Amino acid sequence: MVVSHIQSRAAIIAPRNGITLPTNRKAYSPQHGCRYRPRLMTNQERIVTRVHNEVEQRTGEATDEEKPFLDELRQYAMKLHTREQAPAEGQAEAPKDQKPFVPTKQGYLRFMEESKIVYDAFETIVASDPTYEGLRNNGLERGDALAEDIQYAVNTWGLTACSPSADSPGAQYASLLRELSESSPPAFICHYYNYYFAHTAGGRMIGKQVSEAVLDGWLGKFYQWEGNVRDHLDKVREVLNAMATGWSQQEKTACLEETPKTFQMSGSLLRLIAEQ
Repeated sequence: MVVSHIQSRAAIIAPRNGITLPTNRKAYSPQHGCRYRPRLMTNQERIVTRVHNEVEQRTGEATDEEKPFLDELRQYAMKLHTREQAPAEGQAEAPKDQKPFVPTKQGYLRFMEESKIVYDAFETIVASDPTYEGLRNNGLERGDALAEDIQYAVNTWGLTACSPSADSPGAQYASLLRELSESSPPAFICHYYNYYFAHTAGGRMIGKQVSEAVLDGWLGKFYQWEGNVRDHLDKVREVLNAMATGWSQQEKTACLEETPKTFQMSGSLLRLIAEQ
């Protein structure tokens, strides 16, 4: 039986059998009398009260088996944010000598070009490796969208497209992903989760700020998804959690401990936006 708490009007709802009782325990105390007269049988009332007490005692004590792995991965990642980035969960110290972030059109074009290399690597690996078959065609793919946006930026603003070198930030990241996809799938999944999911959250905020600052309000296809992106994310969460159920504790730890590297690699791309 599942018991959930509803703050409005302080009620306890037991959804499975529709039992609704006030939370004021004095109403049921022999010392205070019964101000409310429940319409339920006494035995049912006792069951609900007992379950409610058990849930209160077990609050926050879910076992590792009950807790989806992505919850743990998200918590691990959020602790690596600063208080400014994540006021409720961030624990990292903000850099003391942080340079002002001043975006430019040419820098944003470079960011898109390097990001496309990374997304193409992710999506090629997923399309060709059976290990990641569940992540195919999930609606989060960004490679094609970036191709359109790069062409738009070149045509609209007269910018010069670059040919990224073999040691560019995007190329280095893509090389790492190809290596991890074979040597450590859990570590690869850490990058996949943080890279794709961050783009739908903080990435969108950065995109909006850059758009308003130097792109004349243009956001492009990169920040648009076909269908409801929340639905896409929910489905991908299910796939990733299902994959993690087959991992050993050592593999789960490898996934968690790869998180700082994902921040380092994605950060090297974001900094390109401020290039002159």
